[in-house]
Amino acid sequence: SKASGKHAFEFEYFRYAPTLKDYMQNASLIISHAGAGSITESLRLKKSLLVCVNESLMDNHQLELARACQKENWCAYTTPNELCSLLHEVDFRSFEK
Repeated sequence: SKASGKHAFEFEYFRYAPTLKDYMQNASLIISHAGAGSITESLRLKKSLLVCVNESLMDNHQLELARACQKENWCAYTTPNELCSLLHEVDFRSFEK
């Protein structure tokens, strides 16, 4: 799909895929849930990463992990409600790779 306007970009999304390896290798930016495996794989591939935290979890380990990764300048994190605005605010090229 394509988004139009001043900051146009192409994106692909899905709920499930048997493997994400090819998608992740070809992406310039990965937007992911805050699971440790997804974060680790994105960082291993040296991809720009935006982590979207599930705020409804009781013991929000996702938020703790996302905050720690952002503090190390490995990624940015956001919530679903703030996702679109953050896409326009963050310079994803500035992350440690």
